[in-house]
Amino acid sequence: MTARRVATAAFAWVVGCAVALVAGLHPSPPALAAVTIAAAALIWRLLDLSAFVRTPVWDAHLRPVVHGRRGDPRLTRLHRTLLAARESRAAVDELRTVLLAVLDERLRDHRGSGRPDPGRAAELRRSLTHEPLPTDPAALGALLDRIESL
Repeated sequence: MTARRVATAAFAWVVGCAVALVAGLHPSPPALAAVTIAAAALIWRLLDLSAFVRTPVWDAHLRPVVHGRRGDPRLTRLHRTLLAARESRAAVDELRTVLLAVLDERLRDHRGSGRPDPGRAAELRRSLTHEPLPTDPAALGALLDRIESL
């Protein structure tokens, strides 16, 4: 691949010199070679780095979640977090973040329908934020049931 790139740069230099001579510009071949080498190096670097960079997706949060064969990826993440919550403080904090996000989503879904009770929602948010989270699956299930009942 490198030989092909060098050959392409040399060809670009020859073409640049030929065009400048035909146009009567009296080019300086070493200066034109330096410009060609600098441009080629920049282009090569960008081409090499393009394999590591993904195009940003700015509207990903607006798209609906696509459920694959394994189901909702949020539930898979929650399951992994629940398994790690017994040993890791960071996992407990992540679990708290996930549960608050679920609570916010439920409140957003029910906004305007008159269904959620603001007092119960505030109490639940306070308990999620300030009280220690249970790591027992049954207690977490009861907590999720309280969130769903809003």
